[in-house]
Amino acid sequence: SPDPSPNHNPNLNPNLNPNPNPDLPIAPSPIATIAQEVESLTFALGDEVVVKSLVAPNIGVVRYIGLTTFATGIWVGVELPHASGKNNGTVMGEVYFSCAENHGLFVRPKNVQNLGTDAAPAAPPAPPAA
Repeated sequence: SPDPSPNHNPNLNPNLNPNPNPDLPIAPSPIATIAQEVESLTFALGDEVVVKSLVAPNIGVVRYIGLTTFATGIWVGVELPHASGKNNGTVMGEVYFSCAENHGLFVRPKNVQNLGTDAAPAAPPAPPAA
């Protein structure tokens, strides 16, 4: 006979355990993994960065961080001050950010270095003139 309790859901299997083996951890969802990867980056939107995969001048501003429809994984959209990019922040009809034509570029996070935190240490100051 059916359970008359108000919390009874006949569509739930009482023998179904969401984690059938409690000794094994539940794998993080892909979204959680992506969020952790983005949080671990040393740069953020608006940061001035060096694009390591470009020859100088290779400094730009981060305008997008995240997933794209044109390729898997995390991508960083960078606005360059000069027309040495590949787009205007739009790729295959999808707008990720807006900038002047050929001033936008998408690169993998490993090719981006924050000028404020990751930059090579400055040369020591010159000794005072005698």
